Amino acid sequence: MSKTIYILLSVLLLTAGCSQSQSGTEERFALDTMVSVTIDGKPLKSAATRKSLDAAFESAKQIEESLDIHQPQSETGKLNRSRSIRVSKELWGVLRTGNEVYEVSGGAFDMTVGRLTELWRFDKPRRVPTARKLASALKDVDGTALVLGAPGDRRPRLEGSDAKLDLGGIAKGAAIDRLAQTLAQDGFENSLINAISSIKAVGPKANGEPWRVGIDSPRPNTTPGLIAVIELSKGAISTSGDYQRAMTVDGRRYHHILDPKTGLPAPGFMSVTVVTEKSAAYADALSTGLAVMGRKKAMKLVEKTPAVEAIFVDDNGKIWISTGLRDRVSKQKQLLN
Repeated sequence: MSKTIYILLSVLLLTAGCSQSQSGTEERFALDTMVSVTIDGKPLKSAATRKSLDAAFESAKQIEESLDIHQPQSETGKLNRSRSIRVSKELWGVLRTGNEVYEVSGGAFDMTVGRLTELWRFDKPRRVPTARKLASALKDVDGTALVLGAPGDRRPRLEGSDAKLDLGGIAKGAAIDRLAQTLAQDGFENSLINAISSIKAVGPKANGEPWRVGIDSPRPNTTPGLIAVIELSKGAISTSGDYQRAMTVDGRRYHHILDPKTGLPAPGFMSVTVVTEKSAAYADALSTGLAVMGRKKAMKLVEKTPAVEAIFVDDNGKIWISTGLRDRVSKQKQLLN
């Protein structure tokens, strides 16, 4: 009997049911959330599986630490401070993917928003940055300030401004990619990784069936249940939503998805879910960029981009599904009330 994996917008309720008797799910706290790995067709408790799972989670932790701007000795912290260093292949790949999404999104996804995110600290006492501070920080948000240079050199530079990198919009996807890569190298192709807002299918179930992924309502307290169910055999799904980190100040609600052009939380969407055959890092970054672009531009970009589909829930609760995804989705709700 097939069950459904849920991308939930606050907590993980259910892991996957699998078709094989030798299967199971390992759940651990990682990447600042609960991450589950479901392996189909192989015994979860065997020594070989345990060893691979340990290695996979450790590899994801290494990527997470490398991209953490709050750690001065992380690779990203050193790059922000030194303005140019030779970086690892992993960080180089993340920066290339981020630059690709920066280009295709017209700057809606921008890794040089570090000065802005320093002002909007949702984990600190709740306050809204002044217009003066926002204007000052915006002077240092410039995606073109990140210059990658030659691939063989792997020596990116921050030029022309006091730009500061913040890779929070791509880090979880990059860590999941690394986790998936480690599992695949050890022969666990029939597995799926669920990190709440990001999912990656390393491959289908052992019997060839796809995983079923449920996308929950971005307003689960008022409109519970799924808005869609997607079949996924290989690829990634990422959801960016205005509910993930938010605060209310003086009766007004602010969320963490910032428009790099205005410095303010981007209006237009409750959530954006990207479904792609590309990497989880790409899906992670693109879902953020689309959430900033606005519905018309975002939908136009998705429709013309190969191997990318999306589900949008706008500020009024209306659901929009890209053309190439409509036949792959079991739609649960036409409109959120």
